[in-house]
Amino acid sequence: MSDKSDIQIFHDSPPTFKANDRKRYFYADEKFGREVLATIRGDANKLYIMLAYGYFRATGQFYDSANQADIDYLKSKFTLNGVFNWQEYRPQTRDRHRQQIMQQLGYTAFQAANLDPLHTLIRNLVRGQKNPDRCFEEVCRWLFDHRIETPDFMTVKKTVDTVYDEHLAEQVKKITRTLTKENGIVLDQLFEKVPESGDQWQVHRLTLLKRFQQSIRPMKIKENNEAFDVLKPLYDICKPLVETLDYTHDGLKHFAARVNKKQVFQIKRLKDPARYLHLSTFVVHQFRQLEDTMSDTLMAAITAARHEVERKVKDEYFLQRNTHTQHTRRLVEDTGQLLKVVHALRETLDSPTLSDTEKVKRGRKLLSPEKVAGEEIATHVTDVQQDLLRVSGQALTMRFYEEISLKLQRKCNDIVLRLEFSADNSCAALYSAIQRFKQTKGNIDNKFPISFMTKSEQGFVETDKVINKSLYKVLLFMHIADAVKRDSLSIVDSYRYKKLDKYLISPERWAADRLYLLTQANMQDFADANTVLDTLALQLDAQYVETNEHFLENKNDYIESDGMGGYKLTSERNTSGENLALTQTLDVDILPEDVLIPIAEAIHTVNMATHFLDEFEHQDHAYLKERPADRNFYAGIIGMGAHMNTRRLAKLSRDIENSVLQSIYASYFNLENARRASDAIIRFVNKLPLSQLFLTEFGLQTSSDGQKWKVSKESFNANHSFKYGGRDIVLAEYSFMDARCLFPHSEVISGAEREAHYMIDGLLRNEVVKSDLHSTDTHGYTEAVFGVTYLLKFSFAPRIKNVHRQHLYAFKYPSVYKQKKFMVLPEKRLDIELLRKNWDDILRLVTSIKLG
Repeated sequence: MSDKSDIQIFHDSPPTFKANDRKRYFYADEKFGREVLATIRGDANKLYIMLAYGYFRATGQFYDSANQADIDYLKSKFTLNGVFNWQEYRPQTRDRHRQQIMQQLGYTAFQAANLDPLHTLIRNLVRGQKNPDRCFEEVCRWLFDHRIETPDFMTVKKTVDTVYDEHLAEQVKKITRTLTKENGIVLDQLFEKVPESGDQWQVHRLTLLKRFQQSIRPMKIKENNEAFDVLKPLYDICKPLVETLDYTHDGLKHFAARVNKKQVFQIKRLKDPARYLHLSTFVVHQFRQLEDTMSDTLMAAITAARHEVERKVKDEYFLQRNTHTQHTRRLVEDTGQLLKVVHALRETLDSPTLSDTEKVKRGRKLLSPEKVAGEEIATHVTDVQQDLLRVSGQALTMRFYEEISLKLQRKCNDIVLRLEFSADNSCAALYSAIQRFKQTKGNIDNKFPISFMTKSEQGFVETDKVINKSLYKVLLFMHIADAVKRDSLSIVDSYRYKKLDKYLISPERWAADRLYLLTQANMQDFADANTVLDTLALQLDAQYVETNEHFLENKNDYIESDGMGGYKLTSERNTSGENLALTQTLDVDILPEDVLIPIAEAIHTVNMATHFLDEFEHQDHAYLKERPADRNFYAGIIGMGAHMNTRRLAKLSRDIENSVLQSIYASYFNLENARRASDAIIRFVNKLPLSQLFLTEFGLQTSSDGQKWKVSKESFNANHSFKYGGRDIVLAEYSFMDARCLFPHSEVISGAEREAHYMIDGLLRNEVVKSDLHSTDTHGYTEAVFGVTYLLKFSFAPRIKNVHRQHLYAFKYPSVYKQKKFMVLPEKRLDIELLRKNWDDILRLVTSIKLG
C-alpha cells in the first residue's frame, strides 16, 4: 500500500460536524454523565473527554487534534469560560479517558482485540488482488462494525501491508519451489520475437497471444489453432503451478490483465519470481479464454451451417416446385384414369347380361395399352418417388449437409481435435465417437459409433454397414454443439463451457451448510418447500378470484370480454401520465439560457462534487509515480466517448500529451474502474434531497432494455439482424435505468440473444441503486426469470405484449375456475410434486446466483 498524505490527513483528522451532527454526537446520555462525566475534575478535562466521546461515537476512532468549532460549541453548551487548547490535554489523562469511553460504548482496544478475523478478511481481499487502498477502507469499516477501536493511519496501513507482503512472499516461495529452471526458460521464450521474418519490427510471441480472432473464416480459425498449439504446452507447465497459488479467479485474472495491458519490456524487466507469477497466470487465463473462443467458433460455425442448409432447402423447394407439381399432376391424372378403368371393369364383371367370355373380352379391352399405359404410369410413379426421396422429410436436408461437409470440416475439424471434452452418462455414445475421432485424427471409418444419432439419421449415414463419411462428420459436429448447449457435454479447460454444476455451490457444502448459506443469501424464508408452496397456492388462488371478480364487476379498465368466453386487452391507452403538467409556470431561471458550457467544464464540475476520478486507480498496486493531472483524464473520457484516438486528441488539445493519454488508457481505464466511477456519481445523487422526489408509492422503480448497435468488426456478440442493422451485424447494449435517469449497470450481449437472464445480473451486480420495482419489455421476461426474481425478493413487473395470449398456471385444476364462470383462466395445473422433488436444487441454484 502506497503512502498517500491526503488519505493519511483525512483519516487522522477529526470529522467535520454540522450543527445537527454536534447535537447528535456531543449528547451525553444519563449513564455516561453519571458514571464518567461526573467523575471528571476540571472544566478542561470535561470538555476534552466530551470531544473525544463525540468523535469516537461518530467514527470509532480517537484523534490527536480537535476542531475549534467543536470546542466552541461545547464551551457554549456547558457554559464554560476560559481558553481551551487541545494540546494541553495530558497524555496520561487522555489514555485513561479513552479507556472509559470504550468501556461505556462497548468497544475493544485495537491492540487488545483478537485480530485473527481481521487478518482473514485482509487475506481474502489479497487473494482477490483488491487494491490496498480499498482494503484499508474495508478494514476501517470492519473495525467499526465489530466495535473495535480504529487506530491511526500508519497502524492500519502497517497491518494491511504486512498481510499483503507476507501473502506475496508465500506465493513467491511456491513459484520458486514448483517451477523448474527448464520450465522457466520455456516461459522466457515468450519474450522472443517470432523467427519467421528477419524484420526487426517483428512482434514478440507474448504479443501474439494477447488477442484471439472472433471469426468463423478458415484463416482466422487457423490463427487461433496456432495460438492453441503454442499455449497448450505452456498451459501444461503453468496449470499445476497456478493451482498451488492462493488466489481467487479474480486475483489470477488481475495478474493476467497486467500482462495484457503492459508492454513486453515492462514484464521482461520484472525479477524472476514476479515475472513467472505474471507469465504463468497470463498463460492459464489466455488458454482458458482461447478455449472459450474456440468453443464459440465451433458453435457459430455449426449455427451458420444450419442456417445455410435451411436456406438451401427452401430455395430448392422453390426452384423444384414446378417440376414436383407437374410430376404430381401426371400421377393424379393417371390415378383418375385408372379409377375410371376400375369402375368400368367392375360394371363389366357385375353385368348379369354378359357371359363369362364376353366379360373377359371386354375386360381385356379395358386393360389394353391404349386404355392403360402401364409403362408411362410406372415412369410417373418413379418420378414422384424420386421427388419424395429428394425433398421429403430429412432427405433434402441431409443432401445439403453432405454438400457443405467439406466447408464445415475446414472450420471444425481442428477445433474438435484440440478441445478436451467431458461428458455425463447420457452422452457416453457421443463421447466415445469424439474420442475415436481424436484417435484417428479425423479419419472416419466404418467402425465409428452411430448410436448417438437418431434412427432416421442413422438410416442416412449408414448404408449396408458403410458410413457416409462426409455426412457423419457434419452430424457429429452438430450433436457436439447440441450436447454442449444442454449441458451433457462440457469443455474441461474453459471459463464459460464447464458443467453447470461447477458454477454452483457444491452438493457437499450445500448439505453441510444449507441453512447458513440460505441466511447469507437472505433466503431462509424459502427453506421449507411445503410452507412456501402452500402459501403461494393460497396467494395465487386469491389473485385469480380477485382479478376475475373485478372483471365481472367491470372494475378493470384494461381488459374486456372477447365474445368467445375469454378476454382481450382494451385498445385505449392509459394516458394519465401524459396529462400531468405543472399547474403554473415557474418564473425562475434554473439553468442559464443561450450559454454554452464546455463538456470538460461539466465533467470537472461533477468531479469536484463526487470525486469520481479517484475511482480510476492504476492497475499496478505498487505504482509509485505521480498520477497524471485531472485534465488528462477529462480528455481521455471525452476521447473515448467520441471514438477519437489518443494521437488525434492530443493534436487537437492544449497541454495534453499523447504519451500521457496512452498511459491513462492502458493503466487507468478499464471496466471495473469505470463502473466504480459511475457508482460514485450515483451515490452522490442518492444523497440529494431532489432525488427523493422520484420515489413513488412503489418505491424506486427501475427498468432495463436492450439497444442494438451496428459494428464493423467481427465478434461472436454480433449477429445479423435485418430489422435493426439491415445487412450489417449488430450487438446489443443492455442498460438499466432508474426513475431518476441514472444508469447503475450496463453490459454488451449478443444481438440475437434473449435479454431475460441478463436482467438478473443487473439487479444483483450493482450496489448503489436498490430496485423496489423492476420492469422490462417482453424480451426481458421468461417464466423461469419470474421464479428466480421471486426467490431473490425482487418485485418484477414486465410489460408483456399480448399478455392475454400467455399461458397461465395455477395450483388448482382449470376446471375449478371454469365452474365459477371466470374469464381469466389457467391453462394448466402446476406439477407440485415435481417442484417438491427439485426444491433443494432450485434453492442451491438461486443461492449460488445470489452469493456469486
